[in-house]
Amino acid sequence: MSDRQIDITRRKILGALGAVGAAGAGAGMGTSALFGDTELFEQNTLAAGELDLKVDWEEHYSYPQLYGFSDPTDGLDITRSEPEDTSDYVGLPDPDDPVVWVHEDDLGAYMSNTAIEAFPDPDNDGEQEVETGSFTYEPCNDGADLPSGLESLHSGGSGNPVRTNNDDTTDDAGNAEPLIKLEDVKPGDFGEFTFSFHLCDNPGYVWLQAANFNEDGGANPESEGANEANLAENIRTVWWYDARGDNIPPRTDCEEKLYLTDTDSDYNNNQTVLFEVDLSGGTAELTELLPAKDSTINNGNFDETDAIAATPNGNEVVLFDKESEHIGVYDVGNESFTDNGATSGTVPGGVVLAGYSPSGTLWAASQDDNKLYTVDPNTPSFTEEGDTGINLSGADLAFASDGTMYLWSGDPTANGLYEVVDPASDTTAVAVGSVGDKDTNVTGMAIRSGGNGNIVVSNKQDDEIRVVDRTNGNLGASFPTEFDEDDDGTLESWDLTSGDMTAGILCGEVFRRGNPEIEGSPENLKDDITALESSPVPLDGNRATGFDEFSGSGDDADRECFPAGVTHYIGFGWWLPADVGNEVQGDSVSFDLGFYTEQCENNDGSYSGP
Repeated sequence: MSDRQIDITRRKILGALGAVGAAGAGAGMGTSALFGDTELFEQNTLAAGELDLKVDWEEHYSYPQLYGFSDPTDGLDITRSEPEDTSDYVGLPDPDDPVVWVHEDDLGAYMSNTAIEAFPDPDNDGEQEVETGSFTYEPCNDGADLPSGLESLHSGGSGNPVRTNNDDTTDDAGNAEPLIKLEDVKPGDFGEFTFSFHLCDNPGYVWLQAANFNEDGGANPESEGANEANLAENIRTVWWYDARGDNIPPRTDCEEKLYLTDTDSDYNNNQTVLFEVDLSGGTAELTELLPAKDSTINNGNFDETDAIAATPNGNEVVLFDKESEHIGVYDVGNESFTDNGATSGTVPGGVVLAGYSPSGTLWAASQDDNKLYTVDPNTPSFTEEGDTGINLSGADLAFASDGTMYLWSGDPTANGLYEVVDPASDTTAVAVGSVGDKDTNVTGMAIRSGGNGNIVVSNKQDDEIRVVDRTNGNLGASFPTEFDEDDDGTLESWDLTSGDMTAGILCGEVFRRGNPEIEGSPENLKDDITALESSPVPLDGNRATGFDEFSGSGDDADRECFPAGVTHYIGFGWWLPADVGNEVQGDSVSFDLGFYTEQCENNDGSYSGP
């Protein structure tokens, strides 16, 4: 028998969002926490390994004045009436059913103003900070275990991974309050809570679960006989994977945006052209965004631009020219271009791959040394991060919304498609699959559906955009490239010669949204917690698959593990509709909510927890 010890340990951390109750015509939310078990199999064959789950969080509430904060709407463009033109507004807490509309220019300020507690919060302002002058947050060292993390309250000074200490998190005696505790909530109020969870040491299957659901009808003005409605049946909810960690559900306008650069001497005087790509009509229809024929825009500094990357919010496209070593920024909204100048310091040769991670870090790779770099596009400058271990030989890199980096190698002896699960901790690329002779002709790559779908690549040999299944590297549909070169309304075939691709926005994915108007749809908080309590809900570490969290089986082939060492975000939004009346006055509801994990190795995803 082998002496090899297999890591088979399970740890349950059930942290909570509980105690939702109504005071007057409102609700209060709180929590209790269960800190659960680790099961070990020892002796020669099985021994305890390392599988640790750490959590952190940030909470928002539309009426933070209750806890001593200022009016979050002061000086901001925010309305509770739907604007005539909603294109510049974001609906909260759920873009599909907004309570308020916040102008995009004021969204950051509003989210900051409505933050009421977080962990870690070293400066005690209610917002999460992961880096200050004296503190850098390391989740697997500093992350919270529950329930002890709830009692780690800020006590003056800064630089510690502590929880906010304010009227929301402490009672009159200074004791720690539950994780979410909202008092005197009125119809029309809403809130949002985002968990970050971190698997340390090993990848794992993760479940979302609830326990200890309890509701109390309270003392309503109307007799209980005439009032069958309870608070939990009136609170609306939305649950989502938060790709960018910005505490906002995916917007209804999170439409696909694909961009392509190319260089063609006959059309644009050897200057790089930036196109938007539309695949909706069965071809890859190109629309020119950067008028490369106008030399006043880039003065010849962008004629070998083989690396582009769109920011996660889709507002900008960054271009790097391998010949001039200049970095430029195209502003999508203003349709303007800025040359930020030549990069400073040591610049790696052969940078033809680039992409933004969901957290907003710009990454690049060099086909000369096969290494990954992080890039500051403003300085601009490069920082070496590590070797990929493969021969990149051109092509591209792209990020999925779950933080996985995908690389394409043009080496004819390589596999084509590779992945780097967490480039911040390990830059080694692992093979996914090959598409044969097309491997060497790929110049650009992007991920569809806001970073949740399959890969698309630009193929210079066949002048096409081709779909590639990012779970196995298999080829899919083909979209021939077309462009109205003469500006006469006639699309003609476009000859791809070089360049790059990128996706214009990274979106999360809603995996639960109630809608009372759809028969059979979950409607409210009670439906959610009842489902979570009756059977833990398996979460999916790869949103490229079609897995259904609330109805799918944990061992479904479409469900995958979550990688270790990566920050994963789960968002939960709630609101009490403005038309809810006295029928919920005095009502309360409580429950526990949290995560359970089992390591991937030697498990098939079937739930075996307590």
